[in-house]
Amino acid sequence: MFNNKIISKLNTIINTKFFYDVYLIILSLITILGYLFNPILGMGLLIILSVIMLIITNDMKYIIPNMLFIIFNINNGFKVDEIPIFLIICVIIIIITLLLFIIKNKVNKYKMKSIVGFIGLAIIELIPIFWNKTINGDNKALYFLYFGNLGYLLIYFFFSNGIRSESIKYLAKSFSFLLIILCVECTIKVIELKDTVDNVFKLGYFVGFGVCNEAVIMILVALPFSFYLITKEKNVVLIIFEIFKIILGIIGVILTFSRGGYIFLPIEIGLLTILLIIFNYKRSGFKYFFLGIVTALMLFIIIKADDIPSFNNNVINVVFSNGLSDSGRFKLYSDAFNIFNSNGLNMILGSGIVSEVRGLATAYGFQENAVVIYHSTLFETLVIGGLVGFIFLLIIIKDKYVSLYKSNNKELFWFLLVGYILADIYGMADNTYHMYYYMIAISIIMACIDSDNYYNNKEIDYMKLF
Repeated sequence: MFNNKIISKLNTIINTKFFYDVYLIILSLITILGYLFNPILGMGLLIILSVIMLIITNDMKYIIPNMLFIIFNINNGFKVDEIPIFLIICVIIIIITLLLFIIKNKVNKYKMKSIVGFIGLAIIELIPIFWNKTINGDNKALYFLYFGNLGYLLIYFFFSNGIRSESIKYLAKSFSFLLIILCVECTIKVIELKDTVDNVFKLGYFVGFGVCNEAVIMILVALPFSFYLITKEKNVVLIIFEIFKIILGIIGVILTFSRGGYIFLPIEIGLLTILLIIFNYKRSGFKYFFLGIVTALMLFIIIKADDIPSFNNNVINVVFSNGLSDSGRFKLYSDAFNIFNSNGLNMILGSGIVSEVRGLATAYGFQENAVVIYHSTLFETLVIGGLVGFIFLLIIIKDKYVSLYKSNNKELFWFLLVGYILADIYGMADNTYHMYYYMIAISIIMACIDSDNYYNNKEIDYMKLF
């Protein structure tokens, strides 16, 4: 497609100082515009650009944002009685492209340190399809869900093999731009739906790829990367840009009106700020961070002084009107345990991701045969894959922490450790593992870290991380 001279010139451009930031701005705009006007076109453009970047660079680290952003084009969910043909076509194109790339560059088994858990979950999730009794002609599209963990396995496999040089900077920048995308998408939905309630703090809405609570989870996953980049950046403009992204992430969580977000966001911001002080008190990043935050807070207080009491009132009396009640979760946990405990087969191998369907509100609207999600990593796993599936999930969780521990990047270790722990705690009462938005993200993160550990496998004394 391109001759060697053109490829060489294009690589020179791609490796210039600010190219990746400009590239991420373009991809973010494509994603937001796709979300607003045409998700199919947005996804298509991201795929086309990923193919072009692979041809030019021969390194999958440059397509991390393409694969990460693609699902955030979705603005309206899917019908349970129609196969999402375009999404399937997109997946097939991506798989074929990446498979050809891997065949060309060969498989490196030494980079895939975390593959066992992904293989196990892919197999165990697929097996119950053979005894599924909840899918019929009215919800046939749900068969697609049984291949979710196979997809996450392929993402991990392709990226761990296809990244051909150190990639953490590219990973961190990609996730930091997710803060912008999610804030904009939550803002769009709030503006769109604000007239449907007498108080916007009562809104519980679908962003498109999931419910507003799930936007919170992805913001919590993305925030540590922006803090990490402040530690690493020396350019004042880029440091201020990261502060801007963090502020947008905070605004995004506020606009979800989610109890979980309002509880976990201050905890994460507090812990990440402490780490930032520890790593930056002798660096310019430290003073620019605090100057930026103090300036932003002062401007906010001046501009919004009259609204602050009203905001506090709404948080206390609307968002937390029921305190820390379970919101029906205990009933879901009981239902999940009953399915798990109903017979030996379900207990050992699970009943599958479509174990129960009900009439539920979805991103597409109310649907008669929507899949029941049990709002807990523990109970969701036991239903989907039984005890065997739970063991494989534990292997993935173990590998996630072990690969991070083996990284010799001490700043990445601590910042991402905060994100990992809080997301896992959050997942005990909401949707994380087995949810496609989270699993795509975690597959890419683990692949990048495992790949970088392979390229930079120096021993480090973890007693001296500070």
